[in-house]
Amino acid sequence: MATTAELIAAAAATLAAAGLADPRRDAEVLWLAASGRERAWLYAHPEAASEAAAARQFHAWVAARARHEPLQYLIGEREFFGRAFQVSPAVLIPRPETELVVSAALEKANAIAWRGPQRGCPPQRAPLRVGDPGFAARPAYAAAGPGTPARPSPADASLHPNAHRCALGTPAKANEKAKAKASAKVNAEANAAARAAGENAPRLMVLDLGTGSGAIAVTLALELGAGAWVAASDRSAAALAVAAANARRLGAAVSLLQADWLTAFAARPMFDLIVSNPPYVSEEEFAGLERQVREHEPRGALVSGPTGLEAYAALLPQARACLRPGGWLILETGYRSAAALRPLLAGWAAVEARRDYQGWERVLLARR
Repeated sequence: MATTAELIAAAAATLAAAGLADPRRDAEVLWLAASGRERAWLYAHPEAASEAAAARQFHAWVAARARHEPLQYLIGEREFFGRAFQVSPAVLIPRPETELVVSAALEKANAIAWRGPQRGCPPQRAPLRVGDPGFAARPAYAAAGPGTPARPSPADASLHPNAHRCALGTPAKANEKAKAKASAKVNAEANAAARAAGENAPRLMVLDLGTGSGAIAVTLALELGAGAWVAASDRSAAALAVAAANARRLGAAVSLLQADWLTAFAARPMFDLIVSNPPYVSEEEFAGLERQVREHEPRGALVSGPTGLEAYAALLPQARACLRPGGWLILETGYRSAAALRPLLAGWAAVEARRDYQGWERVLLARR
């Protein structure tokens, strides 16, 4: 049986022949994932023989990587902001640039916190409860902490501490027959949480649009802690399942709902921060992307349309309607997109930018 060093060397040669940029690194990462070993062990025991099962998995992954399948999809995870997030072909692989969105959001959240207690939810004529006709009946997932299963929920506000009096859903005719059984349990949980919270509701309301793997929303929930209520939306049910798994595994309280941008929310000020890494690649740019991106990552999470600005044009007016005065919209942009996006932000109270390490504007912040 071949030694570990021989297996990795042969795999690196295969990946190099396939045109991969860093074949040795890829081979080592795949072997470590297949064997369950640490890198220190690998360097200390290059002559050791690999177990048969690990070797089979390793060879299968090497063959897939040679077809330019992303390394992160093969091993099933990607590090983001110091945490390991599960990923699958249903979601875009989180990039380092997206950490700039999180850093900007934390900066603005810290500044908003100095304003003092928030005003709370806009008052309703009468208390609304999860399951009432005033809530949109939309598929959603809720992950409330370690060990809590992410579950389909009949309403998108099931985790809001003030769910009994704050309608986050767009008014819609409810399918009462389909919801009847599930809503009873959710009603009890939401109302119990509301009673327990009393007036100590979270001070910050945060929304992540197009959450994908949940990397932004989960990170913000964990970094901001109990001082914020974090929601996240995505139009893909498969992406929401990945986000729910990450929230549950990492112990983040995030309310997840299936929606196209902010269409699930009433058009009134309720959020302090809205963040998004929307599709911003044009159809022309898509043709020039790396093969592993072009062929394997979800096209809908990458391509906005002919110009690359279509997603921004759709979400900007919705976000403006749902931000509280002084709230911030924080958007990731492509390294060539920021200049074209700025005119769409005309009329906002302030616009700021954050640059990546190469000096490109990669995040734009707009204050309502």
